[in-house]
Amino acid sequence: MDVPVRHRKLNCILEHISVRRRVHKIDVMSKSSCEVFAQYFSSFSEIEDFYLAFIANCVFNSFLSYTAIMLNIVTIHAIRKTPSLSKTLKTLLLSLAVSDVGVGFLVQPFYISLLVKWIQQSNTGCSTYKAFNIVVFLFSTASFLGVVAISVDRFLAIHLHLRYQELVTHRRIVDVVISIWLYSVFLSLMALWVPSNNRSLLTSITAGICLLVTTVVYIKIYSAVRRHKNQIQALQVQNQILPALLNLQSARFGYISCFWFVIYQR
Repeated sequence: MDVPVRHRKLNCILEHISVRRRVHKIDVMSKSSCEVFAQYFSSFSEIEDFYLAFIANCVFNSFLSYTAIMLNIVTIHAIRKTPSLSKTLKTLLLSLAVSDVGVGFLVQPFYISLLVKWIQQSNTGCSTYKAFNIVVFLFSTASFLGVVAISVDRFLAIHLHLRYQELVTHRRIVDVVISIWLYSVFLSLMALWVPSNNRSLLTSITAGICLLVTTVVYIKIYSAVRRHKNQIQALQVQNQILPALLNLQSARFGYISCFWFVIYQR
């Protein structure tokens, strides 16, 4: 009689645990990104244990912020002053450089300010976490999609050959850049009304598709470059063999002429 009772108690306990897990999962999915950020960063209440790490992080991000701004500004100037680059590639590179400048000019200083507030143990409002989340998603998404767009553009330039200028026009590249920034704005502003779990799912799907496309594109670019390299090496070998054969024929003709000249003299 004790065994069935124990089984019933055990089943009741397991059912209670499963119900609590489902409720907790629903609660996490329904939380906004602001609540998730506040819950995550609340674990840093013991600042004394991370004081030196926060100071080093501030110094490191300050250096990276300065280099990101200055080097990308120089890159933008160099891109604009390089006439050998096509307008399509210039547009994509400028978009990528602008997004990187935004990371150095806004994202990293914002993060440094958060680190300083945590060091000072001052309360950071939920709206500050939301603003930081929006800025991070905006420029990081634009930079990532910009890299993907450049990879696809270089693949089309190798794959299409003479049809590249006909199909990949400057107007279409401008439309692609505008779409990248609009999607980045949309994805970043989702933090204002969409639960963090749903936005994380959309971000993961986008990142997975982009990584897959980039991997396939670079594999095809590597294959095309390797094939062209082999063709060039084969042509170089042929160009080296042909002059050698011509020199051999000339030498043979010279030897025969010299032989008949000697015979004739005798």
